[in-house]
Amino acid sequence: MRTTYLLISAAIAATPIAAQPGVLVSSPNGYEWTEGGTDSRDVLGTLGALRYQQIDSENPDPLPSRDRLAFRRDGHLRDNPDYAGRTLDLEVVMAESDLAAISTVLDNNYKTNVVTVFDRKQIQLPDWTQQPPLMPAPADAMILFDRPWSYPGRTASGNDLLWEVKVWSNDQAGKDYPFDFQYVVRNAQFGILSPSRSGHFDLGFGCQVPPRGESHMDMDVWNHGDKFAIDAHLHTVPLSPVIYTFNLFNAAVQIPGWCAQVHALPGATIVAGLADFNGDHDLDIDPLPYNATWIGIDLYAQAVAIDSARPGIPILSSGVVMTIPGDPRPPAVGRVWGFTADAQFGVGPFPGGIIVQTAHP
Repeated sequence: MRTTYLLISAAIAATPIAAQPGVLVSSPNGYEWTEGGTDSRDVLGTLGALRYQQIDSENPDPLPSRDRLAFRRDGHLRDNPDYAGRTLDLEVVMAESDLAAISTVLDNNYKTNVVTVFDRKQIQLPDWTQQPPLMPAPADAMILFDRPWSYPGRTASGNDLLWEVKVWSNDQAGKDYPFDFQYVVRNAQFGILSPSRSGHFDLGFGCQVPPRGESHMDMDVWNHGDKFAIDAHLHTVPLSPVIYTFNLFNAAVQIPGWCAQVHALPGATIVAGLADFNGDHDLDIDPLPYNATWIGIDLYAQAVAIDSARPGIPILSSGVVMTIPGDPRPPAVGRVWGFTADAQFGVGPFPGGIIVQTAHP
């Protein structure tokens, strides 16, 4: 869900609160008003001492005169008293880096344009015990810089955006603090080109299957770079024959007397055997031939079961639509950290990153 909020400044000890920013940009890129896919709750804001670096290779545009970093709570996690406000003694550095050469020797991640933008001092991070009513949450954990920093935009390898937080103390050390987080490239790992995954969106609702509810299907397409694969999990009528249908168009047709809409007319079909005693069925098609021209195409799918107790009425699952994913690629965002504020060596690198927003006055 996309919801527009005004930024709410956190009370920052010994630091004046400036006016609302005029230009807001997120890192990872494109998540200004979009919730991240997961959370980070056990490193930054949780550890008592820390040197945390995050490098983003996908901010193409210049970012002039950045004067703040703003963080937001993860929107999926429920209320938790551990997510209380806290006081951290910290420093912030901005720099240009090279994600392709990310190192656990932390100083080696500085390439150029290195500026201590927030001098060491105590700040107060807000209370995040309550789950926000809408996602994404407002970016209310804000650090206002002592001096501005400008980023030219990613123009060549070696000038990726780096932000770093050095933490000397945390009065709530050991208690989780839930930042919104995004991997950007699904399944990416440093040093390994892991297969990319489509994800899927549900289309409508499936037929009801007492006593467990809806006939529902999850399905994904995988791109291994030299082949494709499809996997699916279906819940339907126990011990029923199952057929999967595929098409390039969403029919969205309601046939009189049928218990759900038809989304994927049978352009291609797979007769896949019987669901088990619980009504579960797994489909694994691997390999499928690789064809680069298929990348970006929307594929629609649906499952059909035959229920002997309802002859003549096919039991349709929910439909899904998947966009055939691009070739595997390395992470677009990465992070490393050490366990003291002045650590020279860290752990990692790990893919993905905390969603942070930058702005200028």
